[in-house]
Amino acid sequence: MARGGRPVDDVTLLKYPGHQHMAEWYLFSDLIRPEPERVGSPVVRVLDPDEADLFYVPYFSSLSLIVNPARPSPDRARALYSDEENQDALVEWLADQEYWKRNNGRDHVIIAQDPNALYRAIDRIKNSVLLVSDFGRLKTDQASLVKDVIVPYSHRISTYNGDLGVDKRKTTLFFMGARYRKEGGKIRDLLFNLLENEEDVIVRHGTQSTENRRAATRGMHTSKFCLNPAGDTPSACRLFDSIVSLCVPVIVSDSIELPFEDVIDYRKIAIFVDTASALKPGFLISTLRSVTTERYSGISERAERG
Repeated sequence: MARGGRPVDDVTLLKYPGHQHMAEWYLFSDLIRPEPERVGSPVVRVLDPDEADLFYVPYFSSLSLIVNPARPSPDRARALYSDEENQDALVEWLADQEYWKRNNGRDHVIIAQDPNALYRAIDRIKNSVLLVSDFGRLKTDQASLVKDVIVPYSHRISTYNGDLGVDKRKTTLFFMGARYRKEGGKIRDLLFNLLENEEDVIVRHGTQSTENRRAATRGMHTSKFCLNPAGDTPSACRLFDSIVSLCVPVIVSDSIELPFEDVIDYRKIAIFVDTASALKPGFLISTLRSVTTERYSGISERAERG
């Protein structure tokens, strides 16, 4: 309704819209499944709060931000929906809860995956366990690896189902996305200048659209390596698009934190290049061209196995 949709009589018919910050939906949908369907889930759900080690707060902060209208409708004095008002209402509700007050929220789990999610409320919930994409827009007193968890983006590119190998991957390096970004993402324009005239390299400026997503899918599925530079924050959905495309990620983001690094060795499925080296003329592309077919195939096979 916030974006012009129509109300429905049966809310169970509503579907969560697809976007890159869907961890909040996947966790919620797991927790509400009947117990017989939750066999093997790493999370044990309890109904008695006195038995709980952690308390999950079922608030869709990324979706709330996404559907928030940029401005009220011309025929209305105010917007139908306000993300800021919703954030305030969440904090007020939490402050009244017995178990929140018991530890000042330190044993509560809140997902704020979009970098701008809960921006208004973050200082009032920062004691809780935050599930985020990265720490790019969070201050050191708001979030850290000591208490919080980095969660993966949801890929937006179709999974590659073709044969492994390099035969159909004629492009050495591919990138399609916004050329101009803030903060650490300023490196993108510098990399464009270095790479845009290289043979067997495709770097294109592109905004989000269905047509551009199709073009990005074709590009990732036919390239050996996919460039993953920093954006406005250190991480981006593109990394997970690359992985499902079996296009080896080339990560140029010095401050990046990756999901579950304690159990996943990303060096086995990606190539990391520090910013200073990546900006040396010829260094990045010569490094990638020197990767042998054997090494490339090994990386692709490990990525496919997950």
